[in-house]
Amino acid sequence: MDYGKILKRSAELTWRNKLLWVLGILAALFSGSAGNPGSGMQYTTNSQELRRLWGNTPFPDFPVGRMPLRWEQFAAIGVGVAVLIFLAVMVLAVVGAIVRYTSEGALVAAVDDLDGGRKTTFREAIGRGWKRFLRLLAQDLVIGLVTAIGVMVLLLVYAIIAGLLLAPGIVMIANDGGARGLGIAWVVLLGLVFGLILIALLVAIGAITTAVQAYAQRASVLELEGVFDAIGSGLKLFRARWRQSVAMWLWLALVSLVIGLGMVPVVLLLLALVELLGERDG
Repeated sequence: MDYGKILKRSAELTWRNKLLWVLGILAALFSGSAGNPGSGMQYTTNSQELRRLWGNTPFPDFPVGRMPLRWEQFAAIGVGVAVLIFLAVMVLAVVGAIVRYTSEGALVAAVDDLDGGRKTTFREAIGRGWKRFLRLLAQDLVIGLVTAIGVMVLLLVYAIIAGLLLAPGIVMIANDGGARGLGIAWVVLLGLVFGLILIALLVAIGAITTAVQAYAQRASVLELEGVFDAIGSGLKLFRARWRQSVAMWLWLALVSLVIGLGMVPVVLLLLALVELLGERDG
């Protein structure tokens, strides 16, 4: 497999078709909405800002902050605020899930059409994504649940094995004898080895999960397969092409790292400009 050719072809398709830009941005903006609603939409206020906001209401002279409220009133206000926050979070979660999975499905459909030489419109791509967004959501939930259970079992087994192997070193340290130094070395070295192995295992699980999700998305959008059929097709394709899948995942991770490092100077420059503008306004 020519990975360079694949990446080059992907870059060409993306550069020539601004439709993919829009769909990719929509999918990226809401990629964390299902598990972290409202991420990237956070805002904090202080007392001065709240007073300034109150001053813009039709009743700015109302003595807010000096009202003798009883604890029952505070409790009612707290419950009301909690309910409003919960409803806002739920609305953001639903909207984020719809936009994310519709955009991801539309992106898969659009790339397939464009790679095959067929032109597609934003409306057509979104229509295909909308028809599959519930199945894509269900696929991710199933894959995420299975992965979470597998990771918890792995961590439990790993902790038991690590504890058994580290126990001799801990005993040597606790005895505070001549073997104390050997015990410290034992714990430090084994701890380092176990830490590196654990990181490698978690990275491998992440790569497998990402590849299976991508293959299942394609099976669902392009082949119109059901939730479990698409997941089964994704697993089957990964088993058949696991070397190529892991290699491509590593290539994409490297590209993302390079892009991220390249954005650091841009972000620092923007922060410097904001700081200069703030000093000028001050």
